[in-house]
Amino acid sequence: MAAVQPHRNTYYFLTSQGKDYCRERVIYNTSRIPGAALRWGDRTLDENALWRFIPAGDNCYRIQNRATKLYIASDPNKGLNCITTTERKKEAGIFRIHDMEEDASVWIGYPDGKALHAQKDYNFVVTWPNHTARSASCWQLTAATEEETVLATMNSRTARKGYKPVWSEEFDREGKPDKNVWNYEKGFVRNHEDQWYQEDNAIQKDGCLVITGRREHKPNPWYEAGSREWGKQREYIEYTSSSLTTAHKMDFLYGRIEVRAQIPCHSGSWPAIWMHGYRETAGEWPSSGEIDIMEYYRDMTLANVVWGSQERFVGNWESRHVPVTDYWMKRFEGWDTAFHIWRMDWDEESVKLYLDDELITVCALSRTENEGRWHKASNPFRTPLYLILNLALGGQSGGRIDDSRIPMVYKVDYVRVYQQPRHITK
Repeated sequence: MAAVQPHRNTYYFLTSQGKDYCRERVIYNTSRIPGAALRWGDRTLDENALWRFIPAGDNCYRIQNRATKLYIASDPNKGLNCITTTERKKEAGIFRIHDMEEDASVWIGYPDGKALHAQKDYNFVVTWPNHTARSASCWQLTAATEEETVLATMNSRTARKGYKPVWSEEFDREGKPDKNVWNYEKGFVRNHEDQWYQEDNAIQKDGCLVITGRREHKPNPWYEAGSREWGKQREYIEYTSSSLTTAHKMDFLYGRIEVRAQIPCHSGSWPAIWMHGYRETAGEWPSSGEIDIMEYYRDMTLANVVWGSQERFVGNWESRHVPVTDYWMKRFEGWDTAFHIWRMDWDEESVKLYLDDELITVCALSRTENEGRWHKASNPFRTPLYLILNLALGGQSGGRIDDSRIPMVYKVDYVRVYQQPRHITK
C-alpha cells in the first residue's frame, strides 16, 4: 500500500531527504522540449518544480509537470541512466509510491523496483536499485499551498514575458571591440593556464566577436629567473589568446543575460562566459562572487556559482557538469559545431543557469552567504557583477592542448541583458 495517496488536483514539490549533497533539493523539469534530463536543485517558486500525480490504477501514478504538461518518461537515457520527459501519455512512466516509514518519506519506483534517485555528479535524476532511508532515493511529497502555486505561476510568466531589454552588444561593427565597454586582461592571469592574454587575439568580424587561441612562441616579458610566481617562471610564451571584461564600464545587479556563442570543443580548450564581483565592494575572490554561465573543458559544459568559504581563497561551489558526447550530442546532432544560447536568470531569490533554454542548475541566494572574515559584502550576489568573455588554453582544468586544433576559435554573436522593471535603475 502506498504511504501517500496524492490528490489528483494538487501540485507537489518532490523534495529530497538525502542527508548529504541533495537534502531539501527538489526535482525540476528542465525544458519545454521533451527528452531533456530531469535535474534537482534548490527549491524556488517555479512551475517547473511542481508536479501532479495522475492515477493510473492499482495505486500507481503518472507524474506530470505543471509548467510544460510533460510526463516523467518510462525509459531512462541509456548512456547516463538519466530520467527524461515525454509529451506522450503512453510513454509516461508508471510509478508506485512506497512508504519508508520515516518522517513520511517515500521512494518512488518504476515497475522493475528501481527508484528515482538524485545523482550527484551531473545533478541528473536517475534510476537506482537501492532505496534506503535518508539516501538520495528518499523523497517527501510536499504539497504546494494555493499561495505558492499562484506565485510560481506569476514567476513563470515573468520569466517568459516580464524582462525588458536594457543593454546589448551585437558586435556588428568590423574591427576592434568597443573600448568604452570592453577591457583586456594581459599576461598569465590565473589557473596556471598556458596562454598569454593579449589584445591582438580579439576582433569583431562578420557580426561576431572572434577570440582566437594561437600557437605563438616569444619571450615572456614577465620572466624572472628563480621566481616562485607561476606567471614569471616561464621564460617563453607558447600560446596566446584574449580575455575581455566589462569591469567598471558595464555591470548589473539582477537580470537576465543571454549570450549566443560557438565554442571550440577540443582538448585543451577552455572558453568561458562568466560574471564577477568587485573586490572593493564585496571582497577578494571568492568572497567577491563568481557565476560561470558557461565553461567548457574536457568534453563537458559547466555551470557554477561560487562564494566565500571559511578558508581564504577557497570557494563554496555549486557546480554542474554536463557531458557533451554522452548528453548534448545525443540530444542534438552537430551540437559541437553549432551556436548555442547560454542564459543566466538572477533575482533576489536565486541564480538559474540555462543552455539553449534547458535548465542546468538552480542556486538559492539564501545559501550564498559569505563565510570567513575576508568579505566586505555578506552576500556577493546582492552586489553588482561584471561580465568576462575569454578563451583559456590548458591550465589546471583545460587539459592537454591538441595542437592539431590550433588555432582555436571562439565566436560570440551577441550579449543581451534584460531586467525586470523593478531592477531597472537607468
